Amino acid sequence: MIRWKAGRLIQNSETTLSMKLTPALRKAYEAAGVNLSGIVLNADNYILIYPNITARTWSDKLYLFSLPLQELNLNAKLLPQNPGW
Repeated sequence: MIRWKAGRLIQNSETTLSMKLTPALRKAYEAAGVNLSGIVLNADNYILIYPNITARTWSDKLYLFSLPLQELNLNAKLLPQNPGW
């Protein structure tokens, strides 16, 4: 995400989806003995990875790491701190 500046893409609710669990695929998994009782699906049969998360936000400060305070104290040329930190 840092390299491609794609952080804002996580605000899209579809980024928390996993594979599509079609009825045929569900039947195949159940036939293989896989327990699917805890799997949460949306209306389109996509698996919700984080079903309790309804919204996510992105902060552009996350593109850069904060500079450690001890490093800033040792080298004043590192100032100012990265934006947002």
